[in-house]
Amino acid sequence: MKNFKLLTLLFVSALFSVSCIVDDEDETLDAMANTPYVVGFKTASFTESYFSDEGPIESYYPLNLIGGMNGTPSASNIVVNYSVNPASSATEGVEFDFMDNSGTMTIPAGQRFDEFGIYINTGNLNPTEPTRLILDLEGVASNNATISSFNTTLTITFVGCQSQLGGQNYLVTGTRSDGASFSMGVEPLEEVGVNTFHTLTTGHWAAGSLQPDHGFSFVDVCGELSILPDQYLMNAYSNTWGGVQYPDASSGAHGVVDENGNFTIIYSIVLSGTNYIYTMTYTLQ
Repeated sequence: MKNFKLLTLLFVSALFSVSCIVDDEDETLDAMANTPYVVGFKTASFTESYFSDEGPIESYYPLNLIGGMNGTPSASNIVVNYSVNPASSATEGVEFDFMDNSGTMTIPAGQRFDEFGIYINTGNLNPTEPTRLILDLEGVASNNATISSFNTTLTITFVGCQSQLGGQNYLVTGTRSDGASFSMGVEPLEEVGVNTFHTLTTGHWAAGSLQPDHGFSFVDVCGELSILPDQYLMNAYSNTWGGVQYPDASSGAHGVVDENGNFTIIYSIVLSGTNYIYTMTYTLQ
């Protein structure tokens, strides 16, 4: 009898527990379904490079539904207001023209994104320095939506200066933050995309000594160099590494090209828990 009573008590307790879990799940789902839609730019920055007059080019940039309402699209249009940030250096009517001057972007009912469009005036890009159009999301003209806290700004950089670094040979020398110095010999620099290049080596490791590809990729924007993100060290290892801001580079660039076509680039590599800073100089041969 005692065993029967104990089993009955456990059974009732289990039913009560399951009921509580179901209730909690229902409340969580209800809360998710009633949260506002969250909208923001899918990508914070784009670079548009043109070196000749190809006429106006259409270009589009995604504004996304990135959260809220349990992931379901809105049954009505979500209208988002934006403004041009005063820090913009590109000028409407010169580098670009808006396709729509309403100051709004609209995610249509039933859709998860909108594509904001401009015309790029390829013949009017600055041939000596990059210019930027910076857009800020200001608010939503819909009661069921809000602006993301992290995806509020879009920067479009216009580049009209073509890099001359590619296809050249460079003597590569370097110093490290612990005082070590080294010469890597003469290396070719491969052009792998528009103003984008790939080196033969990284750090002080000779080409091919550890991996088939010891290089890294970077982009040249009018003489300022930036190591591309999301690269593995020597395309193989999980060590933390990446570009370090070059002194006096207000844009955050990792290197600069001098008037003679030589360039210097700085990056850090974590080895055995120690963060080493490499300053590498490429001298045109």
